[in-house]
Amino acid sequence: SSTTGNAAIELTVPGTGNATLATTSDSFGKISQVIQTKLNTVVSVNGIASYADISGLSASITPSSSSNKILVMVQMEASTSGESVFRLVRNSTAIGSGSGGNYDAFHGIFATSARSHYYDLASISFNFLDDAQDTNAHTYKVQWKNITNVTTYLNRTAYGTTQANYSYSGASSLTLMEVAA
Repeated sequence: SSTTGNAAIELTVPGTGNATLATTSDSFGKISQVIQTKLNTVVSVNGIASYADISGLSASITPSSSSNKILVMVQMEASTSGESVFRLVRNSTAIGSGSGGNYDAFHGIFATSARSHYYDLASISFNFLDDAQDTNAHTYKVQWKNITNVTTYLNRTAYGTTQANYSYSGASSLTLMEVAA
């Protein structure tokens, strides 16, 4: 049997089970807003031992409800002749990083041979579902640091632009989506 009332339908099933089905358009999991930053220019970091912001790869979002979630999606094209690591930061707090290795990062790029990520671009993708926490504006950004004293590039190969055979370029982005709870 079923009864109707307000914005829900109550279903009674045999035994002890029953459920209420939402019938409004305010369904859970709805995307409330999307913010994206695209980085088409080349940026680089050279021989730094502590994390630094990647210039141009940050975005701010103001959640409409503290119970909502923020889906953060990072897509980068990187190249190095050494070792670099990347992390995601909300305001000033690192989030989504692993703890099993030596570095609190979501991704590391390691050139283990002359060819591995010196002549080529490494495509780096990372997704993280963060709690909105409140309805204040939050800035998400990607940071990087070098483990070795080399230069790491975003959106072009580390080899450079003088050799046509190895001069590749790319684009990077940071996308924020507010997901209704």
